[in-house]
Amino acid sequence: GPLTSPGGLLAARSVDVKAQEDGKSFVWTGPASFHLSGPYADLTRQLNNSFALRVEWRVDALGTGPVQVALGGKAFDISDWIKAAPKGQVSSFRIPLRCFADAGANLQKLDYALSVTADKGFAATLLNTNVQAVGENLPCPPAVK
Repeated sequence: GPLTSPGGLLAARSVDVKAQEDGKSFVWTGPASFHLSGPYADLTRQLNNSFALRVEWRVDALGTGPVQVALGGKAFDISDWIKAAPKGQVSSFRIPLRCFADAGANLQKLDYALSVTADKGFAATLLNTNVQAVGENLPCPPAVK
């Protein structure tokens, strides 16, 4: 069922995108983050230009502030990608795992698979996130300091 964060700044609910309840809609009413967690994972073997964090989602509304994605405790600003994403259409972005490692992320004992931080007005529907072999040299977005 629908969930709201304890402070009321982030709401989530299951939605239909390509199939019944295959997406999770997130709506920010203030500065907040969500974290996808699971069992600890070791991604050090994938630390080369051939593997990237891939996020498939639909940007539903732009917010008032930056949008950040983090892995292993290191965040990157993807606001420019958000602005360029087709609104209301499923799209994806990829960030090479080496970007997170170069920023100091511990990918040997990873606990959060993905963290997204945004502010009031941002809304997105998450469909899938995974580590994907990409076979190309992708750029890193700006690191958050």
